[in-house]
Amino acid sequence: MQAENSSNPPLKNGDCGNIAVGLSKDEVDVYDRQIRLWGIEAQKKLHSASALVCGLSGVGAEVTKNLMLTGLRSLTLMDDKCVTKNDLDANFLLNIDSIGKNRAEASLAKARRLNEMVRLEVSRSFIDYVL
Repeated sequence: MQAENSSNPPLKNGDCGNIAVGLSKDEVDVYDRQIRLWGIEAQKKLHSASALVCGLSGVGAEVTKNLMLTGLRSLTLMDDKCVTKNDLDANFLLNIDSIGKNRAEASLAKARRLNEMVRLEVSRSFIDYVL
């Protein structure tokens, strides 16, 4: 894998110049390393994408973290279960005060802190009920 996309000019001092049309200066600064890796066009595609995470178990929390850090436009967290003590060991987005609350809603605050530029939504239902 190349460290730089050959279709994009090299970046200097975090300045993307005019190649970052569609991304704010703050977004270019935050995603600078990603832009250097896969190029501005790929970052723009990520910036326009939305995703849905079904189930905020430990795996769902890790997927949420990774998606938040890529810089999606929006992410929906969906879970119909309530937090139990067992969830605390696997889901780093939860804390002791989360017990008894909906897992998606309880994960929202820490997920939002990962990247405040991503629009976050919560659904208390589950995919079986949506379809």
